[in-house]
Amino acid sequence: MGFYPFAPSSGGVTLPVSVPNGGTGAVTAAAARTSLSVMQVLYPSGVTSGVTDAANIAAAIAALPASGGVVRLAASGPWYIQCGQITGTTGQYVDAEGCYINATGAGDVFRFVDTTNYATRTLVGGAGLLGFPVIDGTHTTGNSCPFHGGDILQLAAYYQACNFTAGTTSKNGWFDNQYWFTEQLHARIYALNGTAGVVFDNSANVSGSATSSFARADVDVYLAQLVDNVSQDGVVLQNGVVIYDGRLRIFGNMVTVTGTPTAAVLRITGQGAGGSNTNFSGIQNSELVIGVESDTVDTGGPYTIFYGSGNNVISECWGGLDFPFGRFTQSNLPGQEDFVYTGPVNGDATLEQYGWSFQSMVTAPAGLQLSQFVSATAVTANGQTIGVGQVSYIRLTAAAAFTGLILNNLAGLYGQVVVVVNESAFPLTFAVPAISTVASGFVIPAGSQQTYVYDHFTGLWYGTQPQEFTAALATAFTSATGTAQQNVTGLAAYLSVGTWKVRGWFPYVGAGTVGSTQKFAFTFAGTASASSYVTWVNQAAAYSAPVTGNAVTTAITTATITATPYYMEFTATLIVTAAGLLQLTVQSTTSGDEITIEGGAFLEATQVA
Repeated sequence: MGFYPFAPSSGGVTLPVSVPNGGTGAVTAAAARTSLSVMQVLYPSGVTSGVTDAANIAAAIAALPASGGVVRLAASGPWYIQCGQITGTTGQYVDAEGCYINATGAGDVFRFVDTTNYATRTLVGGAGLLGFPVIDGTHTTGNSCPFHGGDILQLAAYYQACNFTAGTTSKNGWFDNQYWFTEQLHARIYALNGTAGVVFDNSANVSGSATSSFARADVDVYLAQLVDNVSQDGVVLQNGVVIYDGRLRIFGNMVTVTGTPTAAVLRITGQGAGGSNTNFSGIQNSELVIGVESDTVDTGGPYTIFYGSGNNVISECWGGLDFPFGRFTQSNLPGQEDFVYTGPVNGDATLEQYGWSFQSMVTAPAGLQLSQFVSATAVTANGQTIGVGQVSYIRLTAAAAFTGLILNNLAGLYGQVVVVVNESAFPLTFAVPAISTVASGFVIPAGSQQTYVYDHFTGLWYGTQPQEFTAALATAFTSATGTAQQNVTGLAAYLSVGTWKVRGWFPYVGAGTVGSTQKFAFTFAGTASASSYVTWVNQAAAYSAPVTGNAVTTAITTATITATPYYMEFTATLIVTAAGLLQLTVQSTTSGDEITIEGGAFLEATQVA
């Protein structure tokens, strides 16, 4: 007998249990097993047109009782089956163990579909093709497919397909929702050469109630492309279908092409046409395993995973992806939010950033998760979004100081910890929390790092260690000659909510009208508590007494203009209640005067609580 997955164990023929829809009149599982032990055994006719064998199988399926059953194809010689003639529905199986089937004509060799609504079906589920027969499409004359099935709960497809290449839309397998959904699909398919591989589809919403669902599918696809320049996808999800809470595994070999690659090991594309399915195709909350290699004959290797758009996603999946040998084209991954994946990734540097790689696994600081090698992200513009995904550290480079950055947690992981490393020679500043999603530690100084933990409930990242900022002038800053308050470029610090110790040393020299004065002050875009304590000390020719207060924005007047350098000292304990930028400013009291802050001036800020 053929292999009947998930079958209850009892004597005789055993099949997946199919019982009438629950309620009055429902039969027991034992009764269902008895009623399903109905079998018709058929033998090939030898007629190579395929008409006779197809008619005999179709008649045998039609003769099965309403409770379902199985038609057994004897392995006593080659079968010839004309496409488009055989249709089965819920409760009906074809067992073709050991058979070699030659497909002729065009269309589906085996079509399994249930056009009824699940609520009105007399049998709950179970149907399909068993026994791993070889189905050869060499003799097909147009678009054809060895197995086209859908809209049946617990649909089964166990077969080997080869050479379905006669038509531009021929496939090695076609799982297709046209009336309802196909859940708990179980399949193992060996696909050798074809126009397309195994396709999951929502091709035509005939009932108006067809859905995207291939929930809890358990599918293994084995690829064997042996003909050069064949641009055949391995597995395709299109027109809004979604595999979730299931398993998809793809193994085998693919070929390269002489030109631009068009094939992909896995292609996820499209959106449902409307009605009950407006979803975008994707794989969610499922085991996804790929182990596929390609040849090295030509330079155009197939894509690893090809996305139709940024709306097509692999989300919250796990397993392992291996593209070990030959030439592959890296995934066209639109963004890391489209690939949320836990497991080793090998052979695609784009995907390796967001899975974790055996070759370059890195141990994060104590208490953090292991992370894969992460390529550095180049910060090139103000307001740039830094994606996170499921990584545990992020490397940033920059050719200048950029502000308004955003740390985006698109995966939304509870309690995720990430270390952000600024490898550049410039400070990098995040935007306010409402935009950046960073609640504390807005500035990452040059050559430093900050550790953040994500709070799913507030949707914000929180710094896990005190912040220390040092800003210093490498060269002198000279003010303009007007009387307006002017920012001292380079002497600023972004203070998040908390208590800060701030210290500054500002050597200065004036030029202009003798007897005029200058003023030092800070602007602060945040809010500091009245409990803050601020001290200014002007170290002029004659010592000046400290000027104290609790407002960091209060100006302190310097001594009379002189060509002799002096310096201003500033110390403060600031209790910050609303984060913002603390910026040193200078101001001349007389137009035409200027003040120079000498190189070596610095501003230090340390968060203490």
